[in-house]
Amino acid sequence: MKAPRDSILMALAATTLVFAAMADQYYLFLLVIGALTVIVGVGLNVLMGLTGLVSFGHVGFYAIGAYATAALSTKLGWGFWWTLPVSILITGVLGALLGLVALRVKGPYLAMVTIAFGFVVEFTAVEWEHVTGGQNGIMNIPYPTLGSWSIGERGVAVAAILLMLATLVFYKLMVRSSWGLAMRAVRDSEIAAGSMGVNPLAVRTLAFTLSAVLAGIAGSFYAVATTFVTPSAFNFFQSILFVLAVVIGGSGRTYGPVIGAAIVVALPEALSDFAEYRILLFGILLLAVLRFAPSGVAGALAGRWSR
Repeated sequence: MKAPRDSILMALAATTLVFAAMADQYYLFLLVIGALTVIVGVGLNVLMGLTGLVSFGHVGFYAIGAYATAALSTKLGWGFWWTLPVSILITGVLGALLGLVALRVKGPYLAMVTIAFGFVVEFTAVEWEHVTGGQNGIMNIPYPTLGSWSIGERGVAVAAILLMLATLVFYKLMVRSSWGLAMRAVRDSEIAAGSMGVNPLAVRTLAFTLSAVLAGIAGSFYAVATTFVTPSAFNFFQSILFVLAVVIGGSGRTYGPVIGAAIVVALPEALSDFAEYRILLFGILLLAVLRFAPSGVAGALAGRWSR
């Protein structure tokens, strides 16, 4: 199965890069949002697919990455490539700290802690006006540069696609690594994993930290892709969409976030005339997937391919 999966990755790379070179501004923006959703989805796939934990607050890390890049580039004049390590550092530290606290609880309590974190970040962005701009947000965020050349929106799209491909490769390597095996062992039986010397809290904290960092990186790219950020872009519904992308696409499947991101990004655009029913449509879609394809679209396709 290695060759087919490698061919899928190469086909995905070729298709998205060609589309980025030819698409107009509107579809180019949708492509970037889709790629960033995949990146966040891969991080959630590490958390949900490998360790079996669910977070509804990763939009908070997404927002932190976006605001770190926006504030440093507009207020201090930092280049994007210098703001990116700061986003990684902040989200990594906060992810580890939140993980150490949140992962001591289980089930609905973990979900409640992560939801609260997302709301805290959103309301901090509203109230911390001299840094975040409050409800007005931060505008005129510059594009990344290479030397003295600004790469522009098409260059941002290409960079987001390359990062998306890199995260998919990272997930494939993670699944086969000793850490990936430890995460799955903790997911399947915490007691058995502990008896073999695996520290469940350390393993889950690592998964939470990795997922937070990927969300923060995606947030940084979101800031330069849109050139402005506002608190309304990081609401609770956006966090739900990230989780839906993983669940609908297929939790634990390498290309699940790709399929899920394509659905959650393209479906609202295809049904733009029914925008007021968007939440209802996503709810119906989720129920249909859970009923007819519990392992997600990717899992259903893999089953048909095997047969």
